[in-house]
Amino acid sequence: MIELILNDTILESHKKLVFGSNKNKNERLYKKLKKIVDEEKQVVLKRVFRWILDNLEEIIIGNLEILDIAVNQYEKMLKSLSVEDKKYISDKLEIFIDEYKYFGKAAEWNAYKYLKELEIMVCPYCNSQFTFIYESSEGRTRATLDHFFDKASYPLLALSLYNLVPSCKVCNSDLKNKQSVSLRTHYSPFEKEISERINIKRKIVKSEELISDNNSGLEDYVATILGVNEDFNIIFDYDEKEEYYGKKIKGNITLFHLEKIYNEFHKFYVQDIIKKGLIYNEVYLQQLAFSNTLIFKDERELHNSLFNEPIDDKKKVLGKLTRDIVREELNKHVNK
Repeated sequence: MIELILNDTILESHKKLVFGSNKNKNERLYKKLKKIVDEEKQVVLKRVFRWILDNLEEIIIGNLEILDIAVNQYEKMLKSLSVEDKKYISDKLEIFIDEYKYFGKAAEWNAYKYLKELEIMVCPYCNSQFTFIYESSEGRTRATLDHFFDKASYPLLALSLYNLVPSCKVCNSDLKNKQSVSLRTHYSPFEKEISERINIKRKIVKSEELISDNNSGLEDYVATILGVNEDFNIIFDYDEKEEYYGKKIKGNITLFHLEKIYNEFHKFYVQDIIKKGLIYNEVYLQQLAFSNTLIFKDERELHNSLFNEPIDDKKKVLGKLTRDIVREELNKHVNK
């Protein structure tokens, strides 16, 4: 739900990791791959390795569209090969996985520096877990890096920058794990404008329709509207009929159990938003804006100071949930 953008510093640093001084070192990726190409005797297999070497820069720093093309081309080249040849290629391409491990601890450019430059503090898949970086003399921790295209199926993308998605352990290891996904069935945080197609809402329902197990069996719609009880579902609203994006959004909601987790653990947070919204009502907000004209030009500026914009979601847990609930239920008069 959080859109990630790679800046020029990240792209250039990642490129230098492979094509800088490491390019001429025998123990690093480029020299290893070139050696495989030079020593391969079988024409068909040599063609596969040569294609990878010729397109190595695009594979390392190419965007999602380029990686998708690489995936399709790689699958096409392997399609007619025997099981033994496919395994042989996969084993040879372990050099990419080795280089990914090297990226985890390299001095010049590594996973920690990547995450710092990206300034991501919250999992972009679920937006509900912190993925902050902490380093000290006594220890350190960072977000895990999910390979959107799994490295078991596509070892040549193990070091690809746009294939390294910062994520929490729950989303990466516990839920996605080794499941194979594609850009036709799921979306990557590096895709543009996906988040804008999703609106998180509160839907008041009868107790038997609740997604979570907190079922009281009694309905009090007034209390629900006022945020007193939990007789509502948190839903991810999107255009299910939209064939391309609808399928991808549904894929991520299902894969990461988003609606189930939000309804199980974040209802209290939504209730808190509603109750605070009733306390800080529209009249109060208008008075607050009026009394602070030296700070805020208008009510819109006040709104922006109270509730984060999409660009800030990568630093705030449940940022999108907060913004969507506020706009839908408490701040409808403010232009979106």
